This record gives sequence, structure tokens and C-alpha cells, in this order.
Amino acid sequence: MSYGSLVAANGPENNMSPHVALALTLPKGFSLSGEVWAFWRTSLDDGVYNVPGTLLRKGSANQGRYLGTQVEGT
Repeated sequence: MSYGSLVAANGPENNMSPHVALALTLPKGFSLSGEVWAFWRTSLDDGVYNVPGTLLRKGSANQGRYLGTQVEGT
């Protein structure tokens, strides 16, 4: 299970994570799918949390909003 799926299920604090998904049905029963997730902090004054909600980094440690990108494909 992806972190993005876990974020949607558990809703960690201070996180916004828009994503794009694409699924294609190909000839002869094949399929192709992929997702791209992007993660940003909602508030620069708050920290970064993991899925259970434990603080990983204090907000004062870094003023960057962007956390990272996750790409999935099958």
C-alpha cells in the first residue's frame, strides 16, 4: 500500500496531497495504470508527521512547504 493511500485513510496532520491517476485498457487483456502523488505541508508553522501522527520534524526546523513526490505504476 502506498503512503498516499495511507494518508487518505488516516489523514496525517499538516499534509495536503493532490494526486493524478491514469488507467488504460490495452488489447489482449493487458492494462496499464499509474498514479503520481505530491505532498506539501499545509502550515509552515507546524511540523511533518508520519502515518500514525507522530511528529517527525518540527516546523521550525525547515520553512520549506514541499515534502516530495511519489510515483506508482502497474
